[in-house]
Amino acid sequence: MIQVSRLIILSCIFIGALGGFDNTCADKRRDCKADNVLCMQPYYYFQCSRTCGCTGACNDPSASCLDESGDCFETPLMNKCPRFCGVCEGCNDLVKQTICALNVHRCNEYNVLYLCSNTCGKCQERCRNKMGSDYVCAAFNARGYCYSTNKHSRVMRDICSATCTSGCRIKNLP
Repeated sequence: MIQVSRLIILSCIFIGALGGFDNTCADKRRDCKADNVLCMQPYYYFQCSRTCGCTGACNDPSASCLDESGDCFETPLMNKCPRFCGVCEGCNDLVKQTICALNVHRCNEYNVLYLCSNTCGKCQERCRNKMGSDYVCAAFNARGYCYSTNKHSRVMRDICSATCTSGCRIKNLP
């Protein structure tokens, strides 16, 4: 069973690296504009992602991904939201660099850190959580998922490695 889980996770990572997820950058509305306030709102961004500056292969399909943290621990469901769940590495800014630059003072806000990962410095650390929310990683760690042997622990230690390993020092846990 463990080998099957590893194979599924590795397959998801491989598919994500090749851009195999349904995560295209497209506007779903006709009235989209590259507004530095509107593009920072997840609901608007996912309706107007191309206009706001969406690029790259590691994208989520909708704003609902930011609310589905529990799904990230269920292997079949992880692929629904590959960026948020850490299946693919989301280190690029999702909105135009000029918009991120105007909002850099808001990097402590969850939506800004998600949409402007590069500008906010999320990916500069060698040891970081792959999951889109450090808060979610901390909450699941508080429930004991990092160090227990339940079905979520191995996935948790992968997508929340910085939270679970005190700076990535601990390597081999059950």
